[in-house]
Amino acid sequence: MMRKVERSSVAAPASLTDPSAAVLSERSAAVTHYAAGLPDAAYGFSQYKGYDVKSALRKLFKSKCAYCEFHFIDAMDVEHFRPKGGVEGEPLHPGYWWLALQWDNLLPSCVGCNQRRKQHLVTVNTTELEYAAFQSKNPRKSAGKGNHFPVSGTRAFGPADSLSAETHDIIDPTVDDPELFLSWSTTSTFSVVLPPIAPSSPAHTKRGLATINVFALNRTTLVQLRTEVLRELRLQAVEIERDLEEDAVHGGSAFAVGNALRRVGALKRFCAPEKPFSAMATVFVEEFADRLLKRVSQAHGAPGQAGTPNLPQPAE
Repeated sequence: MMRKVERSSVAAPASLTDPSAAVLSERSAAVTHYAAGLPDAAYGFSQYKGYDVKSALRKLFKSKCAYCEFHFIDAMDVEHFRPKGGVEGEPLHPGYWWLALQWDNLLPSCVGCNQRRKQHLVTVNTTELEYAAFQSKNPRKSAGKGNHFPVSGTRAFGPADSLSAETHDIIDPTVDDPELFLSWSTTSTFSVVLPPIAPSSPAHTKRGLATINVFALNRTTLVQLRTEVLRELRLQAVEIERDLEEDAVHGGSAFAVGNALRRVGALKRFCAPEKPFSAMATVFVEEFADRLLKRVSQAHGAPGQAGTPNLPQPAE
């Protein structure tokens, strides 16, 4: 799942905001290319992925994919939120070419989220046997963003049209708060992204589903990586609760309670913004912390009382 990121926290790259000669030339050529109407082929932009652009995007998103929080090892796509070369399902749309060199339209993406590829998709009902079977079968369903950009309002077709009238269905983590649109399965074997469990409006569910589907957020390779983190968190949570239960058998002690609470606090390292899948980890740690806090409060009194330490909170 993705995290909300403030774009203003990183300075916009100078090559785009104080345009270089190459950027100005490319903008001018694009205007000419599209002046006569829908061309036979999209214009070949290249100046949107300069070194300073890539550097700013890596810094803004802590070297992670804006959509799935996969940690980049090397390759990173400079992704156009509004696609520059066309729009899937809109044969007469030239693409949002006038935004191709706009900083606010650029995001860092992994190949799996950005490009259309055949992918196996995992659901909350997928069993371990079914998941294992995926490894020996060629996927048949294409998933990934490509030129998909669903909207619920009036689509913009040119520079004079209003972007605010579009109401984009997929989430831009520099504009939207992903927590309003996405949630996690807490009981399934695998780490599966879901639309909001208690949405404040039907639009939140619609946008959550669109985001999950367009970016293939439940593709097998991504689910495997997230599930490895989730299993580590679950294992540590089980060990913490087991140790408390064993201590309770011997009458319980303030030391054991304090140690358990400190161990919960230590789990916050998984929630740090630079960690892969930190949004998922944050949800898990916060829920586990709340559950353990209630247990400790019932057995030993509310935190802050004598002998009961305060529960450390996960990192923001």
